[in-house]
Amino acid sequence: MTVSMPQPLNAPVALPDPMILEALNRVIDGQIGPRHAGAIYQNQDGAFEVLALVRDPERARALLGRRCSQWALIVRDVLRPDGERFAIGSVWTSEDRMIRAADDACPLCGFWRCRCNESATPASADARALACAR
Repeated sequence: MTVSMPQPLNAPVALPDPMILEALNRVIDGQIGPRHAGAIYQNQDGAFEVLALVRDPERARALLGRRCSQWALIVRDVLRPDGERFAIGSVWTSEDRMIRAADDACPLCGFWRCRCNESATPASADARALACAR
C-alpha cells in the first residue's frame, strides 16, 4: 500500500494591475477629499485640524479597528480646549466645509492632487495649471 502526501500547490504570484491600482487611488483620494496635514475643516460634529494622513492600509486598520480600511486621518477638535487627537475614517461629503486648506493644497480646488484640470476646457486648463503651479 502506498501512501502519498498531498503537496502544496505553488500558486502563481499575481502582480497588481496598474489600472486597478490607479482607480483605487482615485476612490481613496475622493474619500479623503482636501483633508491633508495642516487643513482645518468643519462638519456637524465640530471643527477639526488634520494632524496626519495615514495611507498605509495596515496602520489605518490598526488605528480604526476595521479590517477594510485603506486610510485614516488623525485629527484634533479645535473647538475644545482639551481636544485630544484621535483617528477617523469618515469620508469627505458635501456636508463638510474646508476652513483652511493644507499648505500644499491647490489654491483653486483645495485638493492635494489638483482636480481643476479633470473637467476643464483646454483654455481654462492652462490658466488653472498656472495657478496650481504657484
